[in-house]
Amino acid sequence: MQIIDISLSTSSVTPVFGAVQYDSARECGFYVQEDISSYDIIKAKFTISTGRVVQADCLSEDHLLTSIVSLNVTRQSGISNGVVQFFNSGSDTAIHTFPFKIDVRENPSKDGDTYELA
Repeated sequence: MQIIDISLSTSSVTPVFGAVQYDSARECGFYVQEDISSYDIIKAKFTISTGRVVQADCLSEDHLLTSIVSLNVTRQSGISNGVVQFFNSGSDTAIHTFPFKIDVRENPSKDGDTYELA
Protein backbone atom coordinates (compact mmCIF):
# COMPACT_ATOMS: atom_id res chain seq x y z
CA MET A 1 0.00 0.00 0.00
CA GLN A 2 1.26 3.42 -0.95
CA ILE A 3 1.08 5.93 1.94
CA ILE A 4 1.23 9.67 1.36
CA ASP A 5 1.88 12.30 4.04
CA ILE A 6 -0.76 15.04 4.06
CA SER A 7 -1.58 18.12 6.08
CA LEU A 8 -5.07 19.55 6.43
CA SER A 9 -3.76 23.05 7.09
CA THR A 10 -1.57 23.46 4.02
CA SER A 11 -2.01 22.62 0.37
CA SER A 12 0.72 21.08 -1.71
CA VAL A 13 1.14 19.11 -4.89
CA THR A 14 -1.83 16.78 -5.54
CA PRO A 15 -0.69 13.24 -4.70
CA VAL A 16 -1.14 10.47 -7.28
CA PHE A 17 -1.72 6.80 -6.42
CA GLY A 18 -0.89 4.15 -8.99
CA ALA A 19 -3.17 1.25 -9.88
CA VAL A 20 -3.56 -1.34 -12.63
CA GLN A 21 -6.78 -1.83 -14.53
CA TYR A 22 -9.16 -4.28 -12.78
CA ASP A 23 -7.33 -4.08 -9.41
CA SER A 24 -9.92 -5.10 -6.85
CA ALA A 25 -8.07 -4.55 -3.56
CA ARG A 26 -5.87 -1.52 -4.20
CA GLU A 27 -5.57 0.67 -1.09
CA CYS A 28 -4.79 4.36 -0.65
CA GLY A 29 -3.06 5.38 2.54
CA PHE A 30 -2.74 8.86 4.04
CA TYR A 31 -0.64 9.80 7.02
CA VAL A 32 -2.27 12.96 8.39
CA GLN A 33 -0.01 15.31 10.36
CA GLU A 34 -2.88 16.75 12.42
CA ASP A 35 -4.93 14.95 15.06
CA ILE A 36 -7.98 13.49 13.29
CA SER A 37 -9.58 11.73 16.26
CA SER A 38 -12.22 14.47 16.61
CA TYR A 39 -13.81 13.71 13.22
CA ASP A 40 -16.71 11.29 13.36
CA ILE A 41 -16.85 10.38 9.66
CA ILE A 42 -14.07 10.25 7.08
CA LYS A 43 -14.92 9.29 3.49
CA ALA A 44 -13.10 8.93 0.20
CA LYS A 45 -14.94 9.84 -2.99
CA PHE A 46 -13.79 9.02 -6.52
CA THR A 47 -15.08 10.49 -9.78
CA ILE A 48 -14.93 7.75 -12.44
CA SER A 49 -14.77 8.16 -16.23
CA THR A 50 -18.58 8.12 -16.60
CA GLY A 51 -18.84 11.12 -14.26
CA ARG A 52 -20.39 9.07 -11.46
CA VAL A 53 -19.06 9.45 -7.93
CA VAL A 54 -18.05 6.29 -6.06
CA GLN A 55 -17.85 6.59 -2.28
CA ALA A 56 -15.81 4.53 0.19
CA ASP A 57 -15.40 4.72 3.94
CA CYS A 58 -11.94 5.39 5.33
CA LEU A 59 -10.55 3.47 8.26
CA SER A 60 -8.57 5.60 10.67
CA GLU A 61 -6.05 4.48 13.22
CA ASP A 62 -4.08 7.19 14.97
CA HIS A 63 -2.89 9.44 12.11
CA LEU A 64 -3.21 6.82 9.37
CA LEU A 65 -6.20 6.71 7.00
CA THR A 66 -6.78 3.85 4.58
CA SER A 67 -9.38 3.40 1.88
CA ILE A 68 -9.93 0.64 -0.65
CA VAL A 69 -10.19 1.76 -4.27
CA SER A 70 -13.22 -0.07 -5.68
CA LEU A 71 -13.31 -2.01 -8.92
CA ASN A 72 -15.54 0.73 -10.41
CA VAL A 73 -12.59 3.13 -10.18
CA THR A 74 -10.03 0.75 -11.74
CA ARG A 75 -12.34 -0.56 -14.45
CA GLN A 76 -10.94 1.78 -17.12
CA SER A 77 -7.42 3.08 -17.60
CA GLY A 78 -6.81 6.79 -17.11
CA ILE A 79 -6.72 9.28 -14.26
CA SER A 80 -9.60 9.55 -11.78
CA ASN A 81 -10.02 12.36 -9.28
CA GLY A 82 -10.54 11.60 -5.62
CA VAL A 83 -11.06 13.48 -2.37
CA VAL A 84 -10.88 12.57 1.29
CA GLN A 85 -13.53 14.39 3.29
CA PHE A 86 -13.69 14.91 7.05
CA PHE A 87 -17.11 15.33 8.73
CA ASN A 88 -18.51 15.74 12.21
CA SER A 89 -21.70 13.85 13.07
CA GLY A 90 -24.91 15.61 12.16
CA SER A 91 -23.25 17.67 9.43
CA ASP A 92 -23.49 17.13 5.68
CA THR A 93 -20.80 19.70 5.01
CA ALA A 94 -17.17 18.57 4.95
CA ILE A 95 -14.92 20.38 7.39
CA HIS A 96 -11.77 19.48 5.46
CA THR A 97 -11.34 18.13 1.93
CA PHE A 98 -8.07 16.79 0.55
CA PRO A 99 -7.78 16.07 -3.22
CA PHE A 100 -5.76 13.25 -4.81
CA LYS A 101 -5.68 11.29 -8.07
CA ILE A 102 -5.67 7.61 -9.08
CA ASP A 103 -3.60 6.80 -12.18
CA VAL A 104 -4.96 3.53 -13.59
CA ARG A 105 -2.58 1.90 -16.07
CA GLU A 106 -3.89 -0.50 -18.70
CA ASN A 107 -3.76 -4.16 -17.73
CA PRO A 108 -1.69 -6.06 -20.33
CA SER A 109 -3.63 -9.29 -19.77
CA LYS A 110 -7.09 -7.89 -20.35
CA ASP A 111 -7.27 -9.29 -23.91
CA GLY A 112 -6.08 -12.76 -23.06
CA ASP A 113 -3.06 -14.40 -21.50
CA THR A 114 0.09 -12.32 -22.06
CA TYR A 115 2.27 -15.45 -22.09
CA GLU A 116 0.23 -16.91 -24.96
CA LEU A 117 0.56 -13.69 -26.94
CA ALA A 118 4.34 -13.59 -26.45
